[in-house]
Amino acid sequence: FTNLLSAIFLIITEFVIVFSIIFVVASVNFFNLIIFFLLFLIGILLIIIFKKKLKTLGVKRITNSEKFHSSINETINLIDEIKIFKNFNFFKNKNILHAKNLLNVEKKYVLLNILPKIFFEISLVILICVYLFYLISWNNDEKEILSNLTITVLSILKIAPSINKIIFNYNNLNYYLPSYNKINSFFKNYDIQQKSLSSPSNILDVDNFKNLEFKNLNFKYDNTKEDLIKNFNVKIKKGDKIAVLGASGTGKTTLIKIILGIITAKSALISFNGVKVNNYSHFINQNLFGYISQEVFFINETIKGN
Repeated sequence: FTNLLSAIFLIITEFVIVFSIIFVVASVNFFNLIIFFLLFLIGILLIIIFKKKLKTLGVKRITNSEKFHSSINETINLIDEIKIFKNFNFFKNKNILHAKNLLNVEKKYVLLNILPKIFFEISLVILICVYLFYLISWNNDEKEILSNLTITVLSILKIAPSINKIIFNYNNLNYYLPSYNKINSFFKNYDIQQKSLSSPSNILDVDNFKNLEFKNLNFKYDNTKEDLIKNFNVKIKKGDKIAVLGASGTGKTTLIKIILGIITAKSALISFNGVKVNNYSHFINQNLFGYISQEVFFINETIKGN
């Protein structure tokens, strides 16, 4: 969030600097306005070219960062078991793999931040050469040529770093925006859920629970192409004892999170006591469930604090 605010502030500041210089220089020589317009056009094109790639990279950064920190937490919490069963290499290789994946994303981000600067500066040199050729071709007065060229080049040297900073910080916005959106979405959904639960018409009659049914449930994570859960159907009746079985990675934990309302299914027909429920994750009352996590973590606090 701090990176986003910093990037927005710097973009606004550099825009003010650029337009101030343009206003002063354009009043001296109107042709300079065309050159500055071309510079902005080049900057906008570079932003458009790299925008989608940086957003995609930002999503990969979230995914790999989550896997890396999860792997580190697992290693710390299982340190005694690792020592007893001597599984050092397994966890070491796992942590290194996730660290490498995260590092590769960061490397690509650095590269994608450098490339626009290189392309922009090459375009800048070409533009100055074209302008010089124009001055020589249409003007025989050496003093006027030198005067116009000096004003233009000095102006470009002042404006170019600002445009580079705008491109750089806009790229930062696109890179960190997925992280901000994910956090913002979490709190937004939480607020909606709390408002929904505070409405008398939306409070589930937990004491008279009969059944909870999911029909044609589908779910996929943003970073995957195929559905993890596809056309899943289940009806949970009062008193039922149901075991969810399957190999690792087949969506067992994801299914439980959907039932708990922690994450939202891509599509599903859900009914509670035979009545259709819309916006299930906002509607469901977690008091309906008792939940024991497969991984128990304790904070560095008292028993009461935990």
